[in-house]
Amino acid sequence: VEYEVVLPAIAKLSNVKNQIKQVVTSSIAEYMKPLSQYVKRTSKAVQENPYKDKIAHVRIGNELCTEEKAYLEKRMPKVKVTLEKLLGRSIDLKNVPKIALLGSGGGHRALVSFTGWAEGFTKIGLMDTVTYMAGVSGSTWFVALWLLSGLPIDKFKEKLSMTVGEGLLNITPYEFILLANSFLVKAAFDQNVTLIDIWGGLIANTFLKDSGDKRYMQYLSQQVKTIADGDWPLSIYTAIRADENSKQDIYEFTPYEIGATWLGPQGIYVPTWAYGRKFKNGVSVDFAPQQNVGFMKGTFGAAIAARIDTSLAFIFANKKILPPFDQIVDVVLSTIGNQRVTTASINNFAFGIEGSVVKDAEQINLSDTGNEINLPYAPLSGERPERLADIMIFLDVSLGLPGDFRKVEKYARKKGLKYPVINYANVENRTVSIFKDANDSTVPLVIYMPLVSDSSLIKKAKDAQLFTGLIAHIDGFDVQKCMHGGYCDTANNKYTKEQVEQLSALTEFNVLANKDTIIEAIAWKVDQLEKSHTSK
Repeated sequence: VEYEVVLPAIAKLSNVKNQIKQVVTSSIAEYMKPLSQYVKRTSKAVQENPYKDKIAHVRIGNELCTEEKAYLEKRMPKVKVTLEKLLGRSIDLKNVPKIALLGSGGGHRALVSFTGWAEGFTKIGLMDTVTYMAGVSGSTWFVALWLLSGLPIDKFKEKLSMTVGEGLLNITPYEFILLANSFLVKAAFDQNVTLIDIWGGLIANTFLKDSGDKRYMQYLSQQVKTIADGDWPLSIYTAIRADENSKQDIYEFTPYEIGATWLGPQGIYVPTWAYGRKFKNGVSVDFAPQQNVGFMKGTFGAAIAARIDTSLAFIFANKKILPPFDQIVDVVLSTIGNQRVTTASINNFAFGIEGSVVKDAEQINLSDTGNEINLPYAPLSGERPERLADIMIFLDVSLGLPGDFRKVEKYARKKGLKYPVINYANVENRTVSIFKDANDSTVPLVIYMPLVSDSSLIKKAKDAQLFTGLIAHIDGFDVQKCMHGGYCDTANNKYTKEQVEQLSALTEFNVLANKDTIIEAIAWKVDQLEKSHTSK
């Protein structure tokens, strides 16, 4: 084989993707011309859209939106009451910490693990003290599904254990028609349809079956009703800018709005219900319906949208590439390594806004945040000061622990953000680690809980009645082996009921077994806030 011929041919692959995209997009647009008006007249997603006659406006500025501020005014007093019961003391409202759960990506492993952690936090009385739940990839699936369900966590787990056994590819002809109809709605408004729409559609078809024909009419903005009284934590989802040369530019999504701090000199945000519409100079120019939860979850969990260099690094991790394949990989990396096979593509709400770094782009592209940094630190980091979490509880099921936890600290130092010094020695083998700064109350308390099994901790707990049901599931469970070739593998999307019970039991146990450590750390932070405010 003449590599002088083969390698340049590989380098041309970058053009193939763009050519296919142009052909598919233009073909769909041509086909849709006679159908678009019919779809707009007859589609329930269009006709039942409560915002179908409302013009949307972009908001510029990194202060929290009025809706989130109103939420905090309702949530924090309720957190105060719960914390006082938990700690057995009176706490001034100004000393009540903002507590955030930050879940990593990891596919169904993250979804099931977060469920167990949440059940554990509920049992020790901590969940009602949480203000924010943020996620990457599979953790966003948990957050979105739980809030949409409105169920108690134990009932949600029962429902989940029945659902994840079906697998994402189990779709009937009728369900395929429902999925295709959701694509027709997007195409009717000249919106791109990519592989991420298909991926997200399969996710929605699997997990939202109980919504029947309206499984593609479930939206993040519906969560506004769930959290309206401040009884639930506020959800934050993340995706990453997927332009060819960008890294770690994070978009954030809440039930209220979507945007990013880095989009301009100030942040640029759009109402969640208007995300996907065409905008010009900060004003919507059509009345397209909302992007459904399936597409959103597909965006958040779009591991297939990783950069080629990231994908190759994952595939060949700790493996020596033998000649001549090392030459081929080098050429791929040097020519198309910064490109992606596919992305989530959406109309740019910042189009035409002076000062925006993407003001000239009609479309923006997004990918799974986990492709770059697998923990949702950015939205709670203090880049938006009003939202800085006083206590960050990282729930990490990433492969290669604690690699992405290290990335969080690097991100914080690079941005000049408040963050404690982390001692990484053996952190990946402990079920809980606490990091704090005793000299600065503005530095968050960090609680790190990776997906690990501590046999000595399990042995000590065997005789405790609190753990009896859990021990039966986790005694002898090698979760690391499970993550590397077992059912906990990131690529596996089909869990049995017993596997859901086992994995969620492990994370629930890790919370319950560390109850005193976690509560003592929170009490320490409350003390620190009290001393800080008293000294002022």
